Amino acid sequence: MVCDDINGKYYIAEENIGVYQYGAEPTDGTAVADRVTVDKNLKLGGHITPQVEGLTIFHKRDGGGYLLASNQGSAEVTVYDRKTLKYLAKFKLVDGPVTDGVRGTDGIDCISTALGKAYPNGLFISHDGFNRDGDVRKNQNYKYVDWSVIVAAAAKKGIKLTSDPLYDPRADLKKAVRWTCSMHPSVNLLAPGKCPICRMDLIQGRGATPGGVRYNGVK
Repeated sequence: MVCDDINGKYYIAEENIGVYQYGAEPTDGTAVADRVTVDKNLKLGGHITPQVEGLTIFHKRDGGGYLLASNQGSAEVTVYDRKTLKYLAKFKLVDGPVTDGVRGTDGIDCISTALGKAYPNGLFISHDGFNRDGDVRKNQNYKYVDWSVIVAAAAKKGIKLTSDPLYDPRADLKKAVRWTCSMHPSVNLLAPGKCPICRMDLIQGRGATPGGVRYNGVK
């Protein structure tokens, strides 16, 4: 599962079936009818080779970027547009001159912000369940890749992926707007309305700046 605070959504992977999007508000529904199917198993007409073992978000400004899902069965990562949920591409980390590729991953993560000279375009991280040194099996580890390598690989296939290394989504917290309940301060919503517990009108949270980006659960 991965949460998208800025867009008020969260994503759940059902390992052998697919990936779903739900609304993150406490008032949003959790029934099957309330979810949006992002993608499905290849056998069900989708692009995923089960099992789905990890989800992460590559953030870009204005709520843009990519949702990424690891496909353990093929050692691939499927990429979706964060706003439209459209399937865009898939990639895999293969053997290189120094390190081996990724097989049997149990999780992925990424950050879109530049991380110094080593990762100036953002960083993608993947767990490697079958780490090898030549023909010798080693302890499991993690593989780190600058996002530009993934962008370049996609471009060779005519697929346009981009980066946004100067954007730091954490900076948006300084102008966050939240709505809470005077009787139930644990309630934090993305928009004004009624408290889902007592039905009182929500109030703007302390320290929030009107007109800013709205988050769920900002303190």
